Amino acid sequence: MKSKKAFMFIITTLIIISLISLLIINIRTIPDNSKLAQNLNENYITEFLILNENPNLNIQNMDNFNNSFVNFIKSHNYNTKMCNIVQNKDNSMIISNYLDKDCNLFIDNDFNRTISNNSTIKIDNFINKMPIYLCNCTYINKDIYYIETYNYNNQIINKNMR
Repeated sequence: MKSKKAFMFIITTLIIISLISLLIINIRTIPDNSKLAQNLNENYITEFLILNENPNLNIQNMDNFNNSFVNFIKSHNYNTKMCNIVQNKDNSMIISNYLDKDCNLFIDNDFNRTISNNSTIKIDNFINKMPIYLCNCTYINKDIYYIETYNYNNQIINKNMR
């Protein structure tokens, strides 16, 4: 009988030690969610700046870029809202709306059109120094982005607007 109790004691002790070890390992491997969200936004900003240097930037490039980042961020269990306004080398404007809602576009304080969610448009013959407003994005002589990355307990917003 004593050997059976000793055997059960040893088995119980091994199970408890194993569970505690697994708990310690899991605690060490849980990522800091606020750092992850910030890293996702920093990746977006870096790629946005690289994309803007492309002399052949067009609607398709920008749309692919935005769709890729939405999918990339979702793959990390986050959601995102973003918009960007970029002046192309031919003085046209490329404007993207990924803000989870349709947004009104204003150019020089005049309503221009409504841009659907998850879409990118191009405005030809843009006159420099005219302000452009699209929900969270405001362009005044500078390529801009707005990105908000969030999940159930974190929210990180980055923008380069004045």
